[in-house]
Order: sequence, then C-alpha cells, then structure tokens
Amino acid sequence: MRKETVKMRMTNLSACRLRSAAGRRAAFGLLVALALTAGCARRGTVLPPGPGEELAPGMVLELGSPVEAVFADGAGLLALEMSGARVLRFDDRLVPVETIPLTRRLAVPRGIAADRFYIYCYDENALYRQRRDDPRTAVWLSNVRVTGLAGYSSGEMLVADADRNVVWYKTVFGESRRFVDEADVVRPGPMATLPGGRFAVLARGRELVLFNRAGIVDRRLELELEFDLLAVNESGTVYLALTGTPAVVAFGERTVTRFELPAGVQPTGIALLDGRLVVLDNGSRLISFILP
Repeated sequence: MRKETVKMRMTNLSACRLRSAAGRRAAFGLLVALALTAGCARRGTVLPPGPGEELAPGMVLELGSPVEAVFADGAGLLALEMSGARVLRFDDRLVPVETIPLTRRLAVPRGIAADRFYIYCYDENALYRQRRDDPRTAVWLSNVRVTGLAGYSSGEMLVADADRNVVWYKTVFGESRRFVDEADVVRPGPMATLPGGRFAVLARGRELVLFNRAGIVDRRLELELEFDLLAVNESGTVYLALTGTPAVVAFGERTVTRFELPAGVQPTGIALLDGRLVVLDNGSRLISFILP
C-alpha cells in the first residue's frame, strides 16, 4: 500500500490570515493534492485551512417545530422532526410542500435518508423505512445504533453501526451482511453516496474513508479537526462540518476549501441543493447559502 502525506502548517493564524478572497481560495487549493477519485489505496493527512471565505445567507425559513436532521431528496429537502412523529418535505426554494406522518414514533430521532422507493429514519435503537406510496412505517433493522446511511441502490442501503464498528449492506428483502468491518473503519459515522459507485464515511470523527461497491477502501484522509456532519453534492465534493461550529469544509477532487458561516449560526445538519448549501441552524431554522 502506498502512503502519501500532505501537510501545511498554520502555526499563527493571525500572521497567516489572507487578506483577499482570491488569495484565500488560492491558498486552500494548495492544502491537499489527493484527488477523491478512484485509484490505489492512499492515505493523506489534511491540516485545517485558515480563515475561509464568508458565505452570505440567502433564503431563511423559521421552522414551526424543532428538526433533528435534514437530507437532500432530489430537488427538494426532507426534514425529520425532533418529535419523531413526522417528516417534512420542502421544495428547492425551502417552501413546505408535504407533511409525512410516521406510524411508528421514533424514541430519540437521529437521522434521515431516502431513495427512489423509500424514506429511512433512525433513532438510537433501530432503523425504520416507509414506502413513498404506503403510510406504514416498519422496523427494518433493530438493536443497532445507526450513525449513518448511504444509498447502495434503490431499496438497498449501507448502514453505519458505531457500536459494532461495521458498515452493513442491507438488501431490499431485509438481509444484512458485513460490507466494511472494523479492520477498515473505526467508529463509522455519517455516510454518503458518491458518483461513480463509491461511498464516503466519516470514521472516528477525524478520518474520511472512501470505498467502492465491493467494500474495498481505496482512500483515507486524516483530519486534524473533528467533524460530525457530512453531505455530498452531485459532482462528488464532500462537505464536512462540526455541530455548533459556524464553518464548513469542502473536499473537492484536488482542493480543500473552508467556508465561514455568519456568527451565531449553529449547524446541526447540512445538505446540498442545486449549488446551494442548506444549513439546519440549531434545529430551529433552515438557511440557504449560494456557493461560489
């Protein structure tokens, strides 16, 4: 296995502060030279970029009830309420278009995902799914602490199980088998599907692990900062954030870019919609930012 290490030291952020947005973007492009594309297994170390480009809020929606998690569903957005009783659907302008009741109330809701046929929700003890054309919510995987989901194909999901240090492959018929185990991923967390049949999982909060449809890990990026939120856009750029911290870091094919959110914004969820970053702010409102 070939290992590559890429580092940039920022020992004095006040002295290293870049004075123009163009200068900041140029510097961020030097932080990492490891592409998030297929190839032989590689390991890289990424130190956190300095002050990033500030994003200005666009649309802001105050939520009528607290929301635990969000997920980009096609051109729209799904939001799981903290009550564990409903899922809200918004269009690409963050206009509410549908309320979807859950027939099984989630005890402590944690996350949501969706594919062509199903909506998936999970709490601290189980994974549930509900057909889009059927109002019944069913337990799909029990006695598991799900920490992330990624769509494998319609009706099939990859499930991060933090307690067992494994990523499960869950078939449309309910069969479960190990897909990536503890030898490759420690404490798997948020997950996402990348273009080209690849997947990303945040491990230990400090390692971005990429693997293919055969469950073979082909890239690792060690992160000097901890993250617990993950989202991916259509081109495969991975966005990471830490709950309560007003910043988002984007990992592209050959660049790492840091974006600063307005002071006071406390992300508890992120999603990408048509070139825009949608931030769930402290569970109480949705804020849309246009990305450069």
